[in-house]
Amino acid sequence: MSRLRPRDLLRLATVGLRTRKLRAALSVLGISIGIASLVAVLAISETSKADLLAKIEGLGTPTLEIEGRRELHGGEYRIIPDRIEAATLLLAAAITGGSATIAGSNPEHLGRSLALLMQAGADVQIAGDRISLAMRGPPRPTDFTAQPYPGAPTDLQSQWMAWMALAPGRSLIRDQVFGERFLHVAELNRLGAQIERSGEAAIVTGVERLTGASVTASDLRASAALVLVGLAAEGETIVRRIHHLDRGYERLADKLSLLGARIERIRESSAAETQFAPHFQGRPALLFKSTPLTPWRIGL
Repeated sequence: MSRLRPRDLLRLATVGLRTRKLRAALSVLGISIGIASLVAVLAISETSKADLLAKIEGLGTPTLEIEGRRELHGGEYRIIPDRIEAATLLLAAAITGGSATIAGSNPEHLGRSLALLMQAGADVQIAGDRISLAMRGPPRPTDFTAQPYPGAPTDLQSQWMAWMALAPGRSLIRDQVFGERFLHVAELNRLGAQIERSGEAAIVTGVERLTGASVTASDLRASAALVLVGLAAEGETIVRRIHHLDRGYERLADKLSLLGARIERIRESSAAETQFAPHFQGRPALLFKSTPLTPWRIGL
């Protein structure tokens, strides 16, 4: 079998593509694979190495050297914590000016995200697998550039944009993984945000407050961003098409409710707006109710 080289393989920095490359390479007897040091890739690599499925060198570097096996066997593995869910929960505390502690996380996987949170004014404390965040005032406008791991994750770009919508000043949001991942901009603006596209970036001008409205999620992370704004916006917010949210977050509304958020899972038939959008009738949605307080004084 001829030896593959990194340039022979697609170099897209997506988790799914690169983990599929890795799984395929485990059964190949000798292969060099160009693969970014994504958290999921490292986890699979460590498991494969620990269970003697393959000889793997180069963990944490852009290229892995894999010596596969003709036969693979089972083993034990503890699933790594979801760094995006952890960061989303921390941002939920931040956008409401509240505080929260996330247990069972891996702070090492959140290095760049935690650094940005602190840069934006959050008080972040780490103790083992516990991350605590508290806000002492309004956030500072902070630029965000999504990059392959260990950079800021593209899956946190929309949630960060939601938070920066309340940061006095201007923030520049770029995504160097998915350059056109900005469908959520229009829905955030419906809630009172001031965001405009500029080439392959978005410019966020912070406002004093956001106002509840009926909005529609376009994808998984966009739905998370709308949930965050719903926590902080004055009045009622309805987030539709939450099947996107359910696909990537396990009972996120319940977890936020435990922290004090006022969230109700409804059917669209109970929302007055369905008379203008009958195609949403009977579909699940989230209804948020908040009090008219300055956003950073609303506790979760």
